[in-house]
Amino acid sequence: MLKEKKQLDEQLRLLPFFYELYEEQINDLLKYCSLKDKVKNHHLFMQGDPMQSLYFLCRGKIKVYKIDGKGRELIVGIYKEGELFPQDYFFEDHTHYLTNAYVLEDATVLSIPIFYFEQLLEKYPKLYAILFKMVGEQIIDLRSRLEDKIFFTSEEQVINLLLRLARNYAVTLSNQKILFLTSFQVKDLANMIGFSRETVSRIMNKFIMQNLIEKDEKGRLILNPMLIKDFYQ
Repeated sequence: MLKEKKQLDEQLRLLPFFYELYEEQINDLLKYCSLKDKVKNHHLFMQGDPMQSLYFLCRGKIKVYKIDGKGRELIVGIYKEGELFPQDYFFEDHTHYLTNAYVLEDATVLSIPIFYFEQLLEKYPKLYAILFKMVGEQIIDLRSRLEDKIFFTSEEQVINLLLRLARNYAVTLSNQKILFLTSFQVKDLANMIGFSRETVSRIMNKFIMQNLIEKDEKGRLILNPMLIKDFYQ
């Protein structure tokens, strides 16, 4: 029990959302929060489940997605360490989850009951500023995807998606090329922008032939920003 409490305390202090809380406030959080380890290829929650908690991702990678009336999957977001999910809570009646959370890589999440999260915000209003910034970044990403649908061709939409993902999941190499540290399946890329897997596969293969993208020996994507720049001209 003491070991679990110590691990929880350590994780709380690592999450940016709680940086500005004092010792007393952290100790209060320990009473309500819990850590959960989740294995790859399992769900954390499902669409329609009662919404009782929000989650901070401490380790791993989580995919949050919706299933429409025709059974099609639309990815809402791929979450990284430190991020809060799901977004449903901020925009809809939050009695039930409107999305699914799927574990892409073995993960540790910090669970916080919604009733206590709301009490926390009321008690420490300065947390609203941090929360608005986190949610705002997610809204900008969704807006960008919508604008892409309206203004860009299918090939441009795929490039734009890769560039957005690169901000969080890639590094710039000495030769200025961009290396993805996380792998994304063609299916996931397709579901992020509402394309068929075949369409995205065809576009990606075309980009490889044009040297816009390549893969390293581990199969990780590498973007060539100079050729991508020429692509838009």
